[in-house]
Amino acid sequence: RGDTALEAKFFSLATGIETSEAELDLAAERIATMHRAAIVKQMNTIDMRNEHDLVPEWVYEADPDKKAFTEGTVKLDREDMQLAFTMLYREYGWDEKTGAPTRATLERLNMKDVADELERLNLLP
Repeated sequence: RGDTALEAKFFSLATGIETSEAELDLAAERIATMHRAAIVKQMNTIDMRNEHDLVPEWVYEADPDKKAFTEGTVKLDREDMQLAFTMLYREYGWDEKTGAPTRATLERLNMKDVADELERLNLLP
């Protein structure tokens, strides 16, 4: 609802750097992917799906007498959460099996040096 370019306009106003909505979105995508690459490197694993992106068990086991997504509970469904992870990884251009950034995505975001470093460490999917 409203003007989706407001953040870019505020950024331009505050910094004096004329920035479009698309440019700001791309910068945010680069930041998220760089952060993800840093976590992959720090954890020394590409398997973010099973070693990092974990949902606490209590979320699935809450309110045993209620179904997930019903009013009055925070209970979630395991299969639905796995689908959500897959959709998120796909949207970011990360590997859907591992949740790690791919070389293609890193290079598209002008981060070939990051891809090269992850490859050197055997941390590219």
